[in-house]
Amino acid sequence: MFCRLRVRLFFVCSFLSFGVLANEVDLYNLDGEAVVYIDTEDEDLAIYTWDGDAVSYLVDGCGKNCLNMYAWEGDHIGFFENGVVYDLHGRIVGSARGALNMTYYAPYAKYAKYAQYAKYARYAAYAKPSYSYYGSNWSLVDFVKQGADE
Repeated sequence: MFCRLRVRLFFVCSFLSFGVLANEVDLYNLDGEAVVYIDTEDEDLAIYTWDGDAVSYLVDGCGKNCLNMYAWEGDHIGFFENGVVYDLHGRIVGSARGALNMTYYAPYAKYAKYAQYAKYARYAAYAKPSYSYYGSNWSLVDFVKQGADE
């Protein structure tokens, strides 16, 4: 219960500086296009594609202002820290609006959310790497959809 409260406070405090106070936090790829979003009202802190599919989620546990990112199948896939999505090698995959110094475009309308599938058991998280300023080879959509049932 305390972890959930801490995670919710993290979102409120972190995104006040980005001007975000909503139930959803849009995540942008490195081209500045909003392609996925975090449902902050969801108990699982699910990450949805623009099509409405829940494909991954966030879990507290990698330090202050840092959340572990898991695929729905339980694999640890990356980190979400200070509004930036990092892969397991510490390279940038995407960000919330204003977290990086880049151009962000207005998001398109989202589809309605589909019901979530049951989550698999989580595997142990990897150690947090040193972060890089380099972009990852992953596209943000492919990154969050790792292991998702198609």
